[in-house]
Amino acid sequence: MQDQFSLDGRVALVTGSSRGIGLALARALGDAGATLVLNGRDDAALEAATTSLTAAGITAHRHACDVTRAAQVQTMVDSVEADVGSIEILVNNAGAQQRGAFLDFPPDDFRSLLEINLVAP
Repeated sequence: MQDQFSLDGRVALVTGSSRGIGLALARALGDAGATLVLNGRDDAALEAATTSLTAAGITAHRHACDVTRAAQVQTMVDSVEADVGSIEILVNNAGAQQRGAFLDFPPDDFRSLLEINLVAP
């Protein structure tokens, strides 16, 4: 019989984890025993996700910040390490998309997509 996969005692930070794939990834890590730190820009959505996970018996914390802002990310990392412990698992899930013709994208929107999808991770 194979041993169950365990992340007991590990701290996992999942960006973009207030909903969708990020929340599902966080739930899977939490189900395996990891202590979670959820991240996103919308603190109300993070609070709802954290409440949902803790109701399922998963240890979860939240930290709202914009991962395209280096100073905010550093503050988050410092806070997580002080309050929860060293981050051992990082899932760079935050991302964005914009649909439409490339030539119709305003330059600032294109820069924003590059920041969140390429530079931030």
